[in-house]
Amino acid sequence: MGWSEVELKNNHRRLKTVSAGVGLAAVVAMGALGLLASGASGGVQMQSEPAMTTGQTVTQTTAEKSPETSVATPPFTFTTPEGFAVPH
Repeated sequence: MGWSEVELKNNHRRLKTVSAGVGLAAVVAMGALGLLASGASGGVQMQSEPAMTTGQTVTQTTAEKSPETSVATPPFTFTTPEGFAVPH
């Protein structure tokens, strides 16, 4: 025996209702997890900025001269094989 049209419509309506409930529960759960992960509390938190003060004058000095570096040269030489471009 086959399903009647009324039974199919009722099953479809029930499926949509259950799906909507599952979706709503997922949204609520994600919101709760987001609040827990962010560490936010129920109240609004105001962060106070430290008061601006005038500090001591900073004297800058010149850095010491860095030692001179030598030019790096490879410990070996090579010749370019025939048919390849010569390096610059």
